[in-house]
Amino acid sequence: MLEGSKDFAKGFMSSHNIPTAKYQTFTPKTVSEAKNFLKTLNPPYVLKADGLMQEKEL
Repeated sequence: MLEGSKDFAKGFMSSHNIPTAKYQTFTPKTVSEAKNFLKTLNPPYVLKADGLMQEKEL
């Protein structure tokens, strides 16, 4: 779970007082909230999708 879900990993670190960068989780329905959150941060910052990446054949 820690490796496969960014959201789970960040929640785990937060609940166990493990230092990690500030974060929030958003969905396609909360894009405007995500934009407002980014305005509270100082760049550079990283945006990550939740879940494992899958390889696809071309």
